[in-house]
Amino acid sequence: MKLQSTIPWSACALAATVLVSVARAQISFDVADPVFCGNFPQDVVAADLDGDGVLELAVTLRSPPRIAVLHRNYPPKYSDPTFTPLVGARYPIGLVAPDIDGDGLPDLAVVSRDTDELFVLHNLGAAHYVLFERIAVGDGPSELDINDLDGDGDLDFVVSNGLGNSVTVVLNDGAGTFSVLPAVGIGASPKSLAVGCFGYARGALRLADVAVADHDSHAISVLRNDGTGVLVPAETLSIPGFSHPEGLVAADFNGDERDDLAACFSGAGLHKVAVFHNLGGSFAAPLVFNVGGAHPTHLAAADFDRDGRLDLAMVCAASQCVTVLRQNEDGVFDYAGAWDLPGTGSDHLAVADLDGSAYPDIVATIDAGDLLQPLYNLFANPRSYGYGAPNSVGFGAELAWRGSPSVGAGDFALTVAGAPGQRAGIFLRGMTGDLRPFQSGYLCIAPPIVRMGAPVILRDDGCTEFVFDFAGEPYGTGVNALEPGSAWNFQFWYRDTLKGLATSNLTNGVRAIFLP
Repeated sequence: MKLQSTIPWSACALAATVLVSVARAQISFDVADPVFCGNFPQDVVAADLDGDGVLELAVTLRSPPRIAVLHRNYPPKYSDPTFTPLVGARYPIGLVAPDIDGDGLPDLAVVSRDTDELFVLHNLGAAHYVLFERIAVGDGPSELDINDLDGDGDLDFVVSNGLGNSVTVVLNDGAGTFSVLPAVGIGASPKSLAVGCFGYARGALRLADVAVADHDSHAISVLRNDGTGVLVPAETLSIPGFSHPEGLVAADFNGDERDDLAACFSGAGLHKVAVFHNLGGSFAAPLVFNVGGAHPTHLAAADFDRDGRLDLAMVCAASQCVTVLRQNEDGVFDYAGAWDLPGTGSDHLAVADLDGSAYPDIVATIDAGDLLQPLYNLFANPRSYGYGAPNSVGFGAELAWRGSPSVGAGDFALTVAGAPGQRAGIFLRGMTGDLRPFQSGYLCIAPPIVRMGAPVILRDDGCTEFVFDFAGEPYGTGVNALEPGSAWNFQFWYRDTLKGLATSNLTNGVRAIFLP
């Protein structure tokens, strides 16, 4: 039988098939040993503070006022903290790590609640910090965020003033001079901030807008950027149940190139998340989901299972845990699990790839225990998904792997077993997973689908393999390169005869995220 040069599917044929749900992957975390960071941690950020390619942790400490930096060792353990005093600060809270002066090293900025100031610290190298500037902002600042608000290419600050019921923008000229714009009044007791493009789709000419969680007004204030960094109140989003919003995040949850909003809130017996989709000028009524914990206080968005959809993580202060909601293919956020924290007073978290696995991890503050709690993502890499349909010789062919998906190791291979012998087959790959009927099996890759090398003939025992060569085309270079951090889905298609009919079949899928 002659092997066709291409697999005979078409967009029309795929569109006519019945879509079935992809088997949902489990999101899970290893609650590692907690890390001592200093007295009364308030906020935490993860960034490469010393330029070594590894993420450090920086933490604001309430008493005495200072910042702790913890370096990561191998295996992922953290060093004892080194401290930078915040002389003159009282009750430091919100923390960010922007490169203020463009030297390639993250600086630090923290708000001092009881002195109504923003402290900016310059990175001298090797994560050694000195005070650079103290800037008066509004009354009782609690949280801050960063973005280029005036379009000059430098990162600016926006601060929520919890006692002043306002936000303050601090513009940075990139040369060591900061300009404080007049405070903009919003709702009562503002807490978390989120920066994003809330008008229309993101674009080079669109500057960032700001949203603020107004805790005691039971609402979110949306402020539009007039193009110079001046914020203008534009819309007020009501929180369901007359509840109190605390955590807030802006992200494109539905893939339409517009930044949506998600807010965690509690009150009147409710502990939930509200997702407001951006309609391109206004926001839709919220979609509301249970969080699986009590009193959620801080929120982050990340693709924890690398399925192309953003999930949500939050720290729940009253139940002393971190909960995660997984976004499914319908845009619904399902409860994925809760992980206990070893102490009280947890109200901030950060999300980043802490261990270099290419999957986002979580670190949470534990105020009463003077601790940070890392949670390492246990999502399998590679992983098998979908399934191979029964074939002429048994229950179906299986695609598996050997070696590590490490480009540096160079020992990764895909293996096939359980297929009929002496039949032609082709290894396939694509960037997006799927699961839909196709011929006698199930297609586990969404178009566009790329053939990997020439067709192969299965051995008599129904086995074959594909060994990756990361040094040459098309795996080491080009637009389809398998580079560290890239995620690909693989499958094997093969000829078969089932129930006396000549047809074709497929294995299960394998998804791999390639590592350095």
